Amino acid sequence: MKQKVMVFVLSLLLLFGSQSAAQAAEKVYPGGQPIGIYVQSDRYDVLANGEKVFKNCQGIGTLTYTTEDDYVALGHGIYDEKGQLFSLSRGDVYQSSLLSIIKGKKGTPGELVGSMEESPSLYMGSIMGNTVHGIYGELRGTFQQNQKKESAVPLAESYAEVHRGAAVIRSWISGVPKDYHIQILKTDTEMQNKEKGMVIRITDQELLKETGGIVQGMSGTPILQDGRLVGAVTHVFVQDPTKGYAVYAMDLAK
Repeated sequence: MKQKVMVFVLSLLLLFGSQSAAQAAEKVYPGGQPIGIYVQSDRYDVLANGEKVFKNCQGIGTLTYTTEDDYVALGHGIYDEKGQLFSLSRGDVYQSSLLSIIKGKKGTPGELVGSMEESPSLYMGSIMGNTVHGIYGELRGTFQQNQKKESAVPLAESYAEVHRGAAVIRSWISGVPKDYHIQILKTDTEMQNKEKGMVIRITDQELLKETGGIVQGMSGTPILQDGRLVGAVTHVFVQDPTKGYAVYAMDLAK
């Protein structure tokens, strides 16, 4: 029987090609931090007085990874009320902080409740692209300056580097970066919907105690396996919040 799933829409991560042996593998900085996202559409409604009102929305998501100059987040796109990708005229990302966590339970997804302040000191950068597999843009401000090079890890170069078994997700739900144990239950490289390329289960007892599993706002949470960043969380199984879907790193923000 098919599991019912829920897509996180705003409640809510550089693929590198083949390299010669002489080239060093490109590395990225795993994220896991909550981020505040503001987007404004290039579509608008016209009021009776002729004034144009542009559609906009904002919410909390999760940063997947950064490079020296860019970021990738969410693992899925931002959609409008008609289920279409939000057509952007403007988009910005800010550092955010968690206020509380609503635990998930069977039939009712939980939620990360965060604050979003459009402050210059918290500004991370603009959104340059909104794709079915995530958002991306250029880093700006203090966040770019504070990255620690020793924390960089290689991005998985191929689907073959991802396998069933033990892995971790990196999250900042405790206020600091921490890895939580998961199992990759299934890998599917031929699925048309790449957002569901992997099925994962949260097994970490500490995380289960805090969140009940995967909750809204965790979309984009990076998945690491064998020292590589291999994907990002995208969906939760509504009837079993310990399980969910993930997108492969190779497909992120395409």
